[in-house]
Amino acid sequence: MAIALQQQGAIVVILGMNVEPFNGEYKQLYQRVANDTQAYLIPGVLEGLNDPRYLFDEIHPNSAGHQVLANRIAEGLKPLLERPDLPPNSPSPTP
Repeated sequence: MAIALQQQGAIVVILGMNVEPFNGEYKQLYQRVANDTQAYLIPGVLEGLNDPRYLFDEIHPNSAGHQVLANRIAEGLKPLLERPDLPPNSPSPTP
């Protein structure tokens, strides 16, 4: 799917999330897909959001949880927005 989107000119961003009980497996899977497809990876976007302060129910984020999630995604996208020519998953260059 990522490659098909890239062939159409899209920049693919993968939002990595660790979900019980598959934490290690999912982390490795997201990294492998990002590496194989040259997609951008924003890892761990759900880290700490299992705190009741951030949940509407036992699974889904409430408005505070969505705000945390949005901030993490925005922060993760900064390098891409500032320098779309950077290779995926590379650190931002220092000015």
